[in-house]
Amino acid sequence: MKYTHFFLIALLLKAALCQAQKQPTVNVGMDIGAGFENSSLAPSIFYHEDLSVRGLHWLQFGVGIRAAGYYTGATDLLSTNDAISSDTLRYNRLSANTISFVAGMNLRFWKLNLGFNTDLVNLAFGERRSGFYLKRHLPADSVTHYNQFVPTIPAVFNFMPVATPNQNGISEVYARVWLSRKIGLKMAYLFGRQTYTTRINKKSQIVLDNGQRRFSTIYKMPYLAICFSLL
Repeated sequence: MKYTHFFLIALLLKAALCQAQKQPTVNVGMDIGAGFENSSLAPSIFYHEDLSVRGLHWLQFGVGIRAAGYYTGATDLLSTNDAISSDTLRYNRLSANTISFVAGMNLRFWKLNLGFNTDLVNLAFGERRSGFYLKRHLPADSVTHYNQFVPTIPAVFNFMPVATPNQNGISEVYARVWLSRKIGLKMAYLFGRQTYTTRINKKSQIVLDNGQRRFSTIYKMPYLAICFSLL
């Protein structure tokens, strides 16, 4: 009888352990680093939670919050319809900060993570700057602003910048190597877009030729970060 009880307890323990192994696991971490290229700098802090797929512990889907900035020198921002209108805003320098909700996925191989992520919703803010308005062709509706400085601010609300033109946002592909259980190194390549919108103040907008208000530039750069495992 005692052997029967022992056998039943062993079976229950084995079942419990097997069930626990099948449960999805969550990894929580934070990456602190910066992208850089020539005179451009893109620092960021990224908090992320990655959930393993049941039965596929090498595959993880994640969400997170990213606080980032983009600072660069002389830059031309183009309108969405640049191929038609050739609208350009020329700046001496740009600086903007963003807070975004991020989604992504990665593959886990021992101490190596390979993955990508992208901003889904992005809020941007930064210093008001004036861009010099240029066109290849003579303006039609915006004679008063042609060859003049136009006040702008970073486009505040942005949605799915990876797929939507003239939105602020960042996407990245990366390799994260864990040097220990708690500390790792992340090497990535950033694909970002910086967007400004023409505006005098909160209640007064400026519409340029062809109805253009948003102007943007795309940047790409390498990125390095220190990674911390929080769970």
